[in-house]
Amino acid sequence: MKVTLSSTPIVKDIKPYPKLMISSSGTIVLFTEKSTGFLISDRSEKYIYSKREIGSFSSNWIDNVFVDYEGSVTLSND
Repeated sequence: MKVTLSSTPIVKDIKPYPKLMISSSGTIVLFTEKSTGFLISDRSEKYIYSKREIGSFSSNWIDNVFVDYEGSVTLSND
């Protein structure tokens, strides 16, 4: 799967769920509610040994390390 991200900056406005959020390490999650969502993009090298796959679901995301993502995300089957 190919994921393309725009370069739109992160903003501080709090948006309602569902929403895209990004961590400082570059991980993007589609949060459906607090602490719950699907991995969209993981550019973090911190977790190289436990690399998660795009689409992975978790109800245990540490959401206070994420901020709202204002860029665009394009998903395709490339």
